[in-house]
Amino acid sequence: MAVPRHVHTHEDEAFYVLDGEVSMHIGDEVIGAIAGSFLWGPRTVPHAFRIESETAKLLVISTPGGFDRFFDTGTAAAAPNLPPPAANPPDLNAIVVAAHEHGVDVIGPPPRPSERELEQRLVGCSDA
Repeated sequence: MAVPRHVHTHEDEAFYVLDGEVSMHIGDEVIGAIAGSFLWGPRTVPHAFRIESETAKLLVISTPGGFDRFFDTGTAAAAPNLPPPAANPPDLNAIVVAAHEHGVDVIGPPPRPSERELEQRLVGCSDA
């Protein structure tokens, strides 16, 4: 899973890796981050991230407040757990438009898989 390269015009973002491994692309830097890592994504600096492990948990903080409105669907959650996966992929054009309305411009594709992830995929294919 990866987030496309984007830039915030209003907020800075802080990323704290709780579990797993991610590669953070901030400006021209690529930083490998594991549990306990803290990274800073200043506003106006393009950034993206890719989960490199099977799963990962991140705490993401946007400051100043207000970016939470991007995630507001206007409907309260029916239960305190995640819904099942969607049957269809998300409408990426609608997401890009909504992001822009909240001061975020998508400027590029998600980061490509790391060499290690590609090697693991190849090994998994040959084990079948």
